[in-house]
Amino acid sequence: MKKIIISFLLALSLVTGATGAEKPLGVEEYASVDELASAISSYFPKVQGEVTDVQGGQITVALGTKEGLQAGVTLTLWRDAKEILHPVTGAVIGRAEEEVGSVEVTTVGEKTSVGIIVKKIKDPKPGDKARITPKKISLALIPLRADRPEIIQGLAERLNEYGRFSLLDSEKTAAFLKDRKQRDSSLIKEMGGAFKLDVVAAIGVYPSDTRFLVTARLFYAEDARLLDTIVAMLDLRTKKDAFGDVKPFFAPAHEEKTSIAELPFDAQ
Repeated sequence: MKKIIISFLLALSLVTGATGAEKPLGVEEYASVDELASAISSYFPKVQGEVTDVQGGQITVALGTKEGLQAGVTLTLWRDAKEILHPVTGAVIGRAEEEVGSVEVTTVGEKTSVGIIVKKIKDPKPGDKARITPKKISLALIPLRADRPEIIQGLAERLNEYGRFSLLDSEKTAAFLKDRKQRDSSLIKEMGGAFKLDVVAAIGVYPSDTRFLVTARLFYAEDARLLDTIVAMLDLRTKKDAFGDVKPFFAPAHEEKTSIAELPFDAQ
């Protein structure tokens, strides 16, 4: 089965872009929607650390696997700005934040990690802060196929239960996607801007004998950059209660309209 998954992912990588696929596709195998939701959530821990070294476009931060950091994630860089004073007493009640840019983590150690600058507003320097926002991650799920909508609904429910995400309503997603035939990076960025999204997850469900291969391709909405591809193998015959009594996340499409089921995202 591992060979089937790897072959599928290699084919998927060819479909999704010859436009510079720097990041390898993930080939972890998860057996349930719970595990898939947990894997997605693991990319967005609430972490904050300090920049310890800057070498050109390479940044070292005091965050690592100990804090749950993974390669591929984006950290926002910022620094303390001017003091905020109480309008009556004049006492210092906080500090404004000055955004410096963002860094894509490339190498993760136990206590420190290294990344490359992907967005620079100001020149970073040691002492700056790096974090994944503690606010809820604004996330949209895009179905790549019209069948098995209960799988996507189950995934949405599990993600909501974590309390880490703010999921875009399925009706808004369906309305946005209606009549849009182009499925590429421009759609992700347009959707991200329209709904102020942080992340878009393109979910594919593919039959494989008696099981279903489920892929979750995670993209940062701002620039449609691929974070990772997560894979699950689900056997619905033996896990009939895995999703509970759920309504379809998207209304099943009529058979003659399923030609849009395959969405060849070429964003990387």
